[in-house]
Amino acid sequence: MMRVLGKDTPLDLKRKLEVKVLSMIDQFTLPNTQYMISTMATMGFYSKPLLDICSKKMIENLHGIPFNRLLPVLLSCRELHYRDLDLLNGISDYVASLIDVWTNKQLLLLLSAFESLAFCPDALMKALTEKIIANPGALTLKDILCVLKVYSSLNYDLKHQRQLFLDGVTQALCSYLPMIPTFELLRAVYYLSVLGCFPSAPLQQLMNEDSINQLKATAPRIFQNQENMLRTVDLCLRLDAPALPVPLILPSFLLGETTSRCEPSVKPWLSHSLKSLLEEQENAILQEMLLVENFYLIDAVIIKPSLSQSSAHDSSAGDELSPAASSQRIALISSSNACCYGTSRPRGPLAVMIRHLKILGYDCVLMMDQELESMSEQHRLDFLRTCIFPESRRPEESLTE
Repeated sequence: MMRVLGKDTPLDLKRKLEVKVLSMIDQFTLPNTQYMISTMATMGFYSKPLLDICSKKMIENLHGIPFNRLLPVLLSCRELHYRDLDLLNGISDYVASLIDVWTNKQLLLLLSAFESLAFCPDALMKALTEKIIANPGALTLKDILCVLKVYSSLNYDLKHQRQLFLDGVTQALCSYLPMIPTFELLRAVYYLSVLGCFPSAPLQQLMNEDSINQLKATAPRIFQNQENMLRTVDLCLRLDAPALPVPLILPSFLLGETTSRCEPSVKPWLSHSLKSLLEEQENAILQEMLLVENFYLIDAVIIKPSLSQSSAHDSSAGDELSPAASSQRIALISSSNACCYGTSRPRGPLAVMIRHLKILGYDCVLMMDQELESMSEQHRLDFLRTCIFPESRRPEESLTE
């Protein structure tokens, strides 16, 4: 009945149905709990007590749940903006145990569902990495694009398998170069660039005359997305400076206007705390909402005298990519949802931004908006002081850690 009523059901009626379902929850079978989660998504009704109970029952009975019931649960969680860390980790472990049973299509659909929840399923990705390394030729072009998208988006740490994995996926991608559409090629090159991988064949094909003309003629509805990808690839080629057989540069007319992509606004609570903090410090300068390389927007930059003056002479005078020899630049980056759920691991765009800021000579401090804003003013000041001026901590503060 709940599913038939749909999203237009009055909230009062939804609440009454919630109470009724909660009173019957002990009678629910495993299929009932799975169906209830998808029903709530269909109704557009978020009930945390009900979702928590259904999740707990699923966690206790994960083994044996078929793919066609598991995927709708993850998609419903995305629809409801509901994430239970134990459930997500449990599903990841369960799917990893079936890595040789389920098809690549099934595995990648589940992987994409996890990515849409901003959750990194470490167990599944570890098992999938090994499977791809063993047989990269089994990947279709659609598979390759999905794998690269998810691995780059979640900033997955491949550890010692990094080179084997990237070599295998790149080899598979190159086999499709004669037939790949230009926009799909751009997507692949963008994902690889975020991962810090720069295979010459895809890059050269992306920058040939035919590809550039096709990108130039792109429909306006997808231009913004394309421009962001091209700008990221361009920055990666310039800042990561990969060793390529032939130097490659994207035409400037593909990169759009060199202005900010949005109207930035200072976060008042952060600005107030930083200004209060700098009153305690001599020779420290605050810059807010700084646009770097006409692309990366930094919430705040603190410039302070460097602690290691001895290394100053190693920097070349006049080098625009190096900080002043006698100063240290600290980039404060506050984010609300740019990390993988349940971790402080930055996701793709933020990860590549941090990588490039470090190349440019910044020390990066990543802060979670919700956590920082919820602190008391004094607690926030103490936290920022520890991050930005660790040398200023009192001895008793160090002892209490």
